[in-house]
Amino acid sequence: MSDVPPKINMNAPGIDNPLVALAGMRTRLKSVAEDMQWARQNVQKNRSDAVVYAGIATIWASVIMTTDILRVGTSAFDRRAKVLFSAQDRAVVQANKVLKALGRRQIQTREDLLKSLDPNLRQVANLAGDVQRARQFLQKIKINLPKEANVVVDLVIAMTQDTALMLQPGLTAQQVQTFNDGVLKKIDSDIEKIQRRILNLDQEIFRLCEVISRTA
Repeated sequence: MSDVPPKINMNAPGIDNPLVALAGMRTRLKSVAEDMQWARQNVQKNRSDAVVYAGIATIWASVIMTTDILRVGTSAFDRRAKVLFSAQDRAVVQANKVLKALGRRQIQTREDLLKSLDPNLRQVANLAGDVQRARQFLQKIKINLPKEANVVVDLVIAMTQDTALMLQPGLTAQQVQTFNDGVLKKIDSDIEKIQRRILNLDQEIFRLCEVISRTA
């Protein structure tokens, strides 16, 4: 689409007032530019929101990590803590069964979050699974790790998974920002083209006004 406004032949049939035609074009272009500015503000807001939500999600993941450290540490040396944590896990499973039966949204579990990880981060989380499988293999061949070593293994598994969960929000926010930056660049380019066309229309309107004033 050319930036140069159409030249209007004032002597052409059906042309009563060429200024009206040019002014109409200018009004329509200005309306489009305003709509694009509004769209740009929404894209910019989405970009900013992605950073805020990523920060909140990262903080929440750090809380989960802290909870896991306490869970593993206390459960290793206090049977009552292990029973209480296990009861809590069973309560979440039972609650999800009820919510599913009612057609309601279920509570997201660690397993759900790990399944939704970015493929690259999922590989990091899978390292924890490798450690767990290695321990199970040792148990199968009757090699039992000392209690302290088991605690360390449990911590490694939990912290590896939690670290992946902490990295996920930042990665998602970066992807959203990259996408929105591309959209903003395209919108800015289109707005600039429209503004150039409006400027050229203004020049053509000024030219016609001079022609009319000379022939009046």
